Amino acid sequence: MATTKPSAADRLKKAATTSVRKETTKTKERPVWPLTPDQEVQVAKLCELAYLNGEVDPLVTQHKSAVGAELFNIWTQKFFESKMVPENPDFIIKKKDSKTHQPTALDDMGCQLQIKFRTEGLQKVLPDKAKLPEGETVEEKLLEALMSPIVGLTEVNAKKFIEEEVQIADNIELAMPLNEMLGDDKYASIADKLLTFMQTRPKNGTDIKVVALTEEEEALVLSSKQSVTLKEGLFQRILGYVENIDQFRKLLLYIRVTIQVAKFEFGKSDTDAERVNRLKNVVQTYLLPAGASA
Repeated sequence: MATTKPSAADRLKKAATTSVRKETTKTKERPVWPLTPDQEVQVAKLCELAYLNGEVDPLVTQHKSAVGAELFNIWTQKFFESKMVPENPDFIIKKKDSKTHQPTALDDMGCQLQIKFRTEGLQKVLPDKAKLPEGETVEEKLLEALMSPIVGLTEVNAKKFIEEEVQIADNIELAMPLNEMLGDDKYASIADKLLTFMQTRPKNGTDIKVVALTEEEEALVLSSKQSVTLKEGLFQRILGYVENIDQFRKLLLYIRVTIQVAKFEFGKSDTDAERVNRLKNVVQTYLLPAGASA
């Protein structure tokens, strides 16, 4: 008895380890369930904290950006002067004496600065060559930017940076998902070939033949995506492309290094009561209207 060959759609369903289905949801009234008194206390605390977080979060983001810029300047100054990549530092603020307001030996507040190099830092900065006018190249656009006031490198250093640190390549990828191809008669046979290739497993070292895509089929379902990467270890070489600290800072920002201020500490040497009172003052300062009291 002849067996029926599974369809491409059946094979795709079987091959997928996970699937995401888009379901249309209708807006409907949600049920309200009761809570015990103890549960109400816990849920109330969460609501209070979540609401407070929502009010504070925009302020935190705003201050992170400003403080991050200041700490970035400290980090780059040490980097440029020492000619060595600094360790990501901690910043500690000492507790002040309540009467003299002079720093004591006790730690009070602090945070960490994290600056990270990203190999894909230029990926979203540069234009796609497919969208450039005929005769223009990505390398030329990058050279223009590096020599412009955005960074300010000399022509010699800019060209050297591009030649030695930047890798621009084309990655081939599917122009559309396989499940979409299967639902379109125009692409179904191509999807079947791709599935056959992906699901083929050689046994005992035997050669397996698969049907290749024609040039016309490749043009239909394959697309080229530009990839721009920076070579690993750039921090160890970056000072060789700049002449002053201003160029250095601008180059780091242009290649989109990650600048993160994190791991905040507050009231490290306070008692619980002292910390709570100080937090009331924080609420007064940042969240309450002028003249209101916490």
